[in-house]
Amino acid sequence: MKTLFKTIFLLLISVSSYAQENTSEVYFLRNTKSMGSLTKFEIFVDGAPLCKINNKQYIISNLPVGSHEFSIQMTGKKAKSTAEKFALEIEEGKTYYFQVETPGSVLGSTSFVEITKNSADIILPKLKEIKCE
Repeated sequence: MKTLFKTIFLLLISVSSYAQENTSEVYFLRNTKSMGSLTKFEIFVDGAPLCKINNKQYIISNLPVGSHEFSIQMTGKKAKSTAEKFALEIEEGKTYYFQVETPGSVLGSTSFVEITKNSADIILPKLKEIKCE
């Protein structure tokens, strides 16, 4: 019986570590200027809500390797079909940085811009990390 429990335990550990290795960190940064700075935005991954983010905040999400679709919007709990979306192939062990871009007017759409690690390293100390539920 002890051998069975040990085998199950080792199997669970190996599956858990395998799952962790097949992910990548994705940072979402929000450091907008005056337009929309008081508004909380909802980030969606593959059509599902990931997190709400305020100005001067960032989140880190571990996403599985593979193709994912990202979008962001001001209102709604479901990803809108009209929201600007982009697809990205997530590679194992790579880190991605996306900054929220708000429009210069009320009529524009909010989107993400991929930024470099160097740019993120300058912006991140000015922001507060939040944890998503």
